[in-house]
Amino acid sequence: MTATSRILDRAFRPVDAASGAVFRIVFGILMLIATLRFFAHGWISEYYEMPSHFFSYFGLDWIKPWPAPGMDVHFAVMAVLAVMITVGLWYRASVVLFGVLFAYAHLIDQTNYLNHYYLVICLCALMAVLPLHATCSLDARRNASVRHGTMPTWVLWALRAQIGLVYVFGGIAKLKYDWVVEAMPLKIWLPGQTDFPVIGPWLAQEWMAYAFSWAGLAFDLSIVPLLLWSRTRRHAYFLVIGFHLVTARMFTLGMFPWIMMAS
Repeated sequence: MTATSRILDRAFRPVDAASGAVFRIVFGILMLIATLRFFAHGWISEYYEMPSHFFSYFGLDWIKPWPAPGMDVHFAVMAVLAVMITVGLWYRASVVLFGVLFAYAHLIDQTNYLNHYYLVICLCALMAVLPLHATCSLDARRNASVRHGTMPTWVLWALRAQIGLVYVFGGIAKLKYDWVVEAMPLKIWLPGQTDFPVIGPWLAQEWMAYAFSWAGLAFDLSIVPLLLWSRTRRHAYFLVIGFHLVTARMFTLGMFPWIMMAS
């Protein structure tokens, strides 16, 4: 058997479809929460109705907010679609439409950008071609041709790759003079976190900025192989939880820490 044949054999080897279904369900729940937060915090009015000027992306100045109450309807439809993704109802259409509406809302103004918005769009595009509704879904219940207890191994690795790239590129982005040598911008950010439990009083000290900078770099560059190796996976996941809980408490990161911990 050639190397190509072995790779293809491994890629199409069946694995339990449950992990794909769990990813779909968790993603749908998180997107529902993310969407409802816009209603709960009044962000729809603040971001889309009150401003008189929007900083459009190059070539996308045609993307504008709908006239009121159009954006409320826009986010309400997104919430419904998130529920449909969760329960696996018309799954592929739901995830595509959710991704389009999500992208539209967050391409209106550059100043609202958060890194995980791009991640959500990438995940929607990837999920649209993956059979994550093969089990534990209304589609599988209604349609026997959709129902499968297994999925090809490449589906699992596609999801792992997309999540892993976030950490890998995060680590690469930190390999620069400002982050490694100057501990910037953590020298600026950390002194404002002195109310953090236990370690708060130390965060104003310069050495803590270096410790956090180097620890963040080491985490991003090492966490993917640590998660992939079965012997270190359990411990690595506790590192993931600790890292994201700390950064969620310190910085305004929206849904990003919860998306990564759940994924």
